[in-house]
Amino acid sequence: MKVDFIHFFQSRAFAFMIVGAVAASAAYGIFLSGTPAQQRVLQFDQRRLSDLQQISYAIDEYWARNKAFPDNLETLQDSRYYFVQSLADPKTQEPYEYRATGEKTYELCAVFALSSAENGEFLRFSPSPKVWQHEAGRTCFSLEIQPRIVP
Repeated sequence: MKVDFIHFFQSRAFAFMIVGAVAASAAYGIFLSGTPAQQRVLQFDQRRLSDLQQISYAIDEYWARNKAFPDNLETLQDSRYYFVQSLADPKTQEPYEYRATGEKTYELCAVFALSSAENGEFLRFSPSPKVWQHEAGRTCFSLEIQPRIVP
């Protein structure tokens, strides 16, 4: 009987150790990557930035073909210019803001939940990270038409 009690105690202690290790691993993972809610906010901001970059490329392509700015972003839905995944904020569905500001300059605006400093990992892989740095809140990017690079 004494042997059964020791075996029972040892197996139970081992089970608690395993459960504790799994719980500690999960807590550490959340600490490193943030809560699911924080990750969702981060993903919305990454999507906004990606959308604005696609829109910028489409505007450049439109300019290369027409030597003029599009009247509005909906014009860029034409697949002849560029593939634009979305013209609206992924969370609010509000359209991104766009306006021409000069002969070859324009602005694209969006509302971000976090600053780019909090979202730096995504920006690091951006084609021009300094151009796309932003604070939390409404941000407008002043951009200039980029000529095509033809080999």
